[in-house]
Amino acid sequence: MEEVILLAEDDGDLAGICKEILELHGFDAVIASDGEEGVKKFAESGRPQ
Repeated sequence: MEEVILLAEDDGDLAGICKEILELHGFDAVIASDGEEGVKKFAESGRPQ
């Protein structure tokens, strides 16, 4: 199973850099621009809570 990290970051440049670093280390990174979007993406992911 691939590990997934949900990152909430409002700075688009920083979010992109973090996503690249996480992916280089074998993680699948999902980016949200704020906490509200992060909660929505988590709920839509279908992952167990």
